Amino acid sequence: MKTGFSTPQTGTFSPIMVQPKDIVTMFSISRSTVTRLIGKMLLDDKYKSCVTRLNRNLVLIDVQMFTDYLKEQDLKGLKA
Repeated sequence: MKTGFSTPQTGTFSPIMVQPKDIVTMFSISRSTVTRLIGKMLLDDKYKSCVTRLNRNLVLIDVQMFTDYLKEQDLKGLKA
């Protein structure tokens, strides 16, 4: 006999925006490197929207755009 109930599916959650301290753990890079990259991203019109400052102490970074920025910087280094 079948019932209309199904077992809930568990999935993974990937955050869209994170704080710089989370970038440090996600990418295994130092906090000073994250700060330097954020500064460079703010100067680049393409990636400026990746960084959101909610107040003086709280900065959020779009994880996907940060990853794209790292890949782009890596490719620039290979082309040089």
